[in-house]
Amino acid sequence: MTGTGIPLETVARRLVLQNAILHEGKASGKGLVGRVMAGHPEFRAQAQAVMAALMAAEAAVNAMSLDDQRAALEAEAPEMLTIQKKEQRVGLKPLPNVKGKVVMRFAPNPNGPLSLGHSRGVSILAEYWRMYATDGPMGHAAGSELLLRFDDTDPQVKPPLMDAARGWNGYEMIRSDFKWLTGKDPSRVVVASDRIKIYQDAARDLIRVGGAYVCNCDAETFKALKDAKTPCPHRDQTIEHNLAGFDGMCNGTTKKGAAVLRVKTDIQHPHPGLRDWTAFRVVATDAIHPRETLGQIPRHHAWPLLDFQSAIEDHLQGVTHVIRGKDLMDSTRKQTFLYKHMGWTYPETLYWGRVSVHEFGKFSTSMMRRAIEAGKFSGWDDPRLPCLAALRRRGYSAGAVRAFWVNLGLTEKDIAVSLTNLDAEDAKANEPGAHRLFFVPDPQLLHIDGVAGKVAKPLRNPNRPDAGHRTLTAEPHLVVAKDDLAPRLRLKDLGNIEQAGGHGKFTDDVMDRSLAIVQWLPKSLALPFTVLKPHFETDAEAAAAGDDGPEDEPLAPGAKPELEVPPLLEITGLVEPSVTTEVGKVVQLERFGFVRVESPERGVWLHT
Repeated sequence: MTGTGIPLETVARRLVLQNAILHEGKASGKGLVGRVMAGHPEFRAQAQAVMAALMAAEAAVNAMSLDDQRAALEAEAPEMLTIQKKEQRVGLKPLPNVKGKVVMRFAPNPNGPLSLGHSRGVSILAEYWRMYATDGPMGHAAGSELLLRFDDTDPQVKPPLMDAARGWNGYEMIRSDFKWLTGKDPSRVVVASDRIKIYQDAARDLIRVGGAYVCNCDAETFKALKDAKTPCPHRDQTIEHNLAGFDGMCNGTTKKGAAVLRVKTDIQHPHPGLRDWTAFRVVATDAIHPRETLGQIPRHHAWPLLDFQSAIEDHLQGVTHVIRGKDLMDSTRKQTFLYKHMGWTYPETLYWGRVSVHEFGKFSTSMMRRAIEAGKFSGWDDPRLPCLAALRRRGYSAGAVRAFWVNLGLTEKDIAVSLTNLDAEDAKANEPGAHRLFFVPDPQLLHIDGVAGKVAKPLRNPNRPDAGHRTLTAEPHLVVAKDDLAPRLRLKDLGNIEQAGGHGKFTDDVMDRSLAIVQWLPKSLALPFTVLKPHFETDAEAAAAGDDGPEDEPLAPGAKPELEVPPLLEITGLVEPSVTTEVGKVVQLERFGFVRVESPERGVWLHT
């Protein structure tokens, strides 16, 4: 054992007991994977074992009475009884220091579409946007705004994605993802690369108040000075000298590396990264922004770094609350120096911790792009990728994605979760409206006497009888799944049969409830159907394959990390003909799972 030393089975049992008590004696272990991972990091590499332990605990706990459940938890972990109510927080905490209109921003780099990770920011911000709208639950008279700001001022390292040959445009992709996830357009859109002159003018204003200077030290020299807490020799240049030097950076007479603009901070600051940080730099002559190439913006030689551009734009747009990852706390500290120089009030700032999703491991937009360009994935909507385009293609509900993040809350704690948590939210969103269909994977042909002409009328949706039913008329030749073959079968909504070697007879239409329900189809009506299903390797499968664990292989010098490519399974079978009316919709293939129907011949796996 590692970590807390509490066995996994004990952790699972206690959480399931607590869950049962919170839900009137009926526990659901599936949605507790994240709770196990968050509270016991030692189990994060054992996703399959965690799920198995929770399912076993669920079966045992649900066999107990509510009184017995309560007594068991009180005996084993009484503290878990006392914190139940605290854990039932719904929604987000109110924002601090709200005085007038609430203005927030979501500010991605358009170097690719949005990922599941990005969706946390959009979801949290969109929920506050809703809460503080004039007609929102907070009833805020001044209203609220959510800006979509493209922070695209890095033409050198992470330029925007604009690949006309492939039909890729990061700006358009993100706008589409944003609207899908929030259900509406942003309050306004700001494109930073349109506003370089504004940032250059802001830099001149900062120079004039004595808050910035042009540094001509090379990188190694300045690092040595900074590490020694020694001021740069250019720090006390006159304002006129600095303005002239900055003009040289902007008009192209200063070469890359010959000068940068630095914000004056505390040269004695304990954090070296905060000592006189860089606000503007000259880019290489071949670092041409894609929008410059297309003639959408003029050629610029000096570009702001993100911390400067973002700080200026937040002020100009009247941003009142900045919500960002805690890895950007240093950005807040840097920008606070700039705001003090200018006499501005810094926005209220809140942070969230890191979130890892087990099934996707480590990924980045650049890793995904390289893998797609190498042909390892079919595109940004490949079902195996953690892009919103891929989740949307699979059929996830935007509301479920938002609820997933909002329910996790705004906390600086690092969190480990599984897709099963998102799946649980999505099932609540999709199940009430999803029509049911019979799907027979790996179909086996049966010749059954006495069944021809009998009619089954399974409901389209058991939760909504008003949705009607499907009609399936049996015939002598039926198909069932190979895994369902048995001497006696209970055909759903039809009756019981006996068979051997593919031949048999219909026995009666009174369902034998001792038999498992089996999906079936009349052969002449069944349509070929393929389900694309991403297969995320479990730890047990990795161990069986001889993998010693998740430890990363060391990269060769200069090599870039690559994205793991899980298999994309093609599960073939037969489906009932009403699939043709469900194209573009999420359906539940009975005893198989939720699938989004892409065409009458193909669907994409969503979840069980």
